[in-house]
Amino acid sequence: MKVTGTYKANLSELSGVYSLISSSLAESGAPESEIRLLEMAADEIFSNIVNYGYCDLRDGGRIDVSAEVRDGVAEITFSDDGVPFDPSLSAPPDTGAGADERPIGGLGIYIVRNSVDAIEYSRREWRNVLTLKKRVSDS
Repeated sequence: MKVTGTYKANLSELSGVYSLISSSLAESGAPESEIRLLEMAADEIFSNIVNYGYCDLRDGGRIDVSAEVRDGVAEITFSDDGVPFDPSLSAPPDTGAGADERPIGGLGIYIVRNSVDAIEYSRREWRNVLTLKKRVSDS
């Protein structure tokens, strides 16, 4: 079953996003470890939308989130009308360099990419639509 919610572009809304994801995935029988991994990825995406997509308009924007499991694959979708950003186009960080040698930032999308099976991005009707997909069961 698909569960949806609309949240203010504010980090204080993260607990609602976690609740939406965990209830949807738990109802479908997804393992707790996979739910936590997807919550971590969702935290990064939601935070990036708030901090970069809406910049200084944090309380003026909204972020629609949906979560469902279909055929054993969890899909979490974020939709917002913030600044366009396709995370698949961002270069991977140099993880071989030491922490002091790397620029600040850039690891969040890297962590998300390594936590899910697929990231799909599109721009539809002036909105960013980003979907995270991860297999959570064999069914």
